[in-house]
Amino acid sequence: MPQDEGQFHRLAGSIECHPYLAQKNLISFCQSRGVSVTAYRPLGGSSEGVDLMDDPVIQSIARKHQKSPAQAGGAPAGRGNAARLAPGALDQVGRTLLAKLVFDFELTEQEMNDLLGLDRNLRLCAFDTTKNHKDYPFNTAF
Repeated sequence: MPQDEGQFHRLAGSIECHPYLAQKNLISFCQSRGVSVTAYRPLGGSSEGVDLMDDPVIQSIARKHQKSPAQAGGAPAGRGNAARLAPGALDQVGRTLLAKLVFDFELTEQEMNDLLGLDRNLRLCAFDTTKNHKDYPFNTAF
């Protein structure tokens, strides 16, 4: 992080991020520049008939571990914490530790991949009323 006369400058960005909108490129971009990322709507919510917590993959993992869909859907990113971690940012030891601190279960590598494979680039909070504005932020590809 940049330093100025011994002080740290901390930066954070809040972005919509959930299993249907992984935002891998944007998160990598932010992290490469020392910007922490927090997830906005990490459990997705529902929009236009899409309810993330009803996804069969999330439901199956939740049942297998006897957990709620919110725990299963949020587990790979550690969404119980304030910080959202980029997919693949944790090694096995990190995932185990995070699961023990935040969740009391651990996902297999296949379950992690299954959850990360749900990415549909589906924005559930798109602010459609402003989509024609010249500065509409979701027209920029990341």
